[in-house]
Amino acid sequence: MPALRCHDAPERGTREVKAPDEPVGATPQRDAPRILFFDGDLGGSGGAQRSNLYLASFLRERGFPVALVHGNDGELTGAWCQIASSRLALGSVRLPRRNPILSGQRILKAVRFARAWRPDLVYCYSFDQLPLASLVARACGAPILYHIRTP
Repeated sequence: MPALRCHDAPERGTREVKAPDEPVGATPQRDAPRILFFDGDLGGSGGAQRSNLYLASFLRERGFPVALVHGNDGELTGAWCQIASSRLALGSVRLPRRNPILSGQRILKAVRFARAWRPDLVYCYSFDQLPLASLVARACGAPILYHIRTP
């Protein structure tokens, strides 16, 4: 199999990573880490939502189980349904400071969902998603990966 090219730090260029010896399909590998993605609305209007979907699809094709916590359904919902083994729509992943009851309800739903799914890693890419994703990761004992992106 050809070697995969993996982007490393810009000053280092790229490094080669060997592809697995056996083909990896859409079925999860036995010991592959379970990744819980956070996304805003699935409207698909932004490049970040599509990038998040592409990353999840890439990982799923390589056998990683993927789940999703998101805001509202939209244009990308069908694609996410094919990728994610489980998903939770909260209406929004933001935690409004002026409405602690609504924030508490979202936290409780997301934590229950995540504990049932048992993620090994929580991934988010937006500052709006970070408070909820952090609380969920802490409640599940999973590390959080926050993808910092610039506007």
